[in-house]
Amino acid sequence: AILPVFAPDEVVRQQLACIREEDFLRAFGLTSEANQARWCSAGRFTSVLKTHDDFRRLLVEDTVVVLENMSAKDKMATVRVELAKHDDLRAARLMWTLVLEIKLQDAPCWRTEKVGIVQ
Repeated sequence: AILPVFAPDEVVRQQLACIREEDFLRAFGLTSEANQARWCSAGRFTSVLKTHDDFRRLLVEDTVVVLENMSAKDKMATVRVELAKHDDLRAARLMWTLVLEIKLQDAPCWRTEKVGIVQ
């Protein structure tokens, strides 16, 4: 079996680095095909990142990234991203769900399927 080049948590770190560098097109490219179809465009993806209270913190704050669960058999993984409490901002925990996408000619790749807020 051909293994993915990057682990799920590394893909999330790459996506977060793109977001901090404001390379939103590349960050959008690290989402799954189904997720891209739901968003319709990188512009809409960028708009939500810049306007949502917790997501816009990803543009400027350091994060802690933790691999929670991974199953290559089920082609699913979850990665927790933590934002620290500081000033008047509360601590926030975001959960990335990733899927393993397999294309005929390419190595399998982990891609972001959805991101949710953990209460």
